Amino acid sequence: MNDHCDHIFGWMNELWNKWRGYLHATYVKNKPIVQALKNIPKGVEKKEWEWLVKEHFRSESFQVCLVI
Repeated sequence: MNDHCDHIFGWMNELWNKWRGYLHATYVKNKPIVQALKNIPKGVEKKEWEWLVKEHFRSESFQVCLVI
């Protein structure tokens, strides 16, 4: 049973990462932060979007990953 759960959670993690990557490429990449914050994707709450843009996409660790 644990193997089944691990597989499902692994798949969910992959889907989450792909969706986040899509959001970055579509709504944030190469855009000023003000524009990115105003352009909230459908189905994402404003506070959640602000956190994702400010704390994740604009974080130093995320920016380093983009260069690699």
